[in-house]
Amino acid sequence: MVIAWYHPPNCLDFQEWLQKTCLEIMRKFEAEDIDFAFPSRTIYLANDDKCQLKLKMLKAQEF
Repeated sequence: MVIAWYHPPNCLDFQEWLQKTCLEIMRKFEAEDIDFAFPSRTIYLANDDKCQLKLKMLKAQEF
């Protein structure tokens, strides 16, 4: 997240400036081979041979 103070407060000019600034930051990181960590989710499937899951069946009163 980038938070910036822009004066004078003009929404359209600010959005244009912020877009250019964020793209320039990304280009500089990319030039140095620096990656961003993006939000991710890993889902393991029961029939996935790479990751064996241990399943336990619960009786109705156990949960």
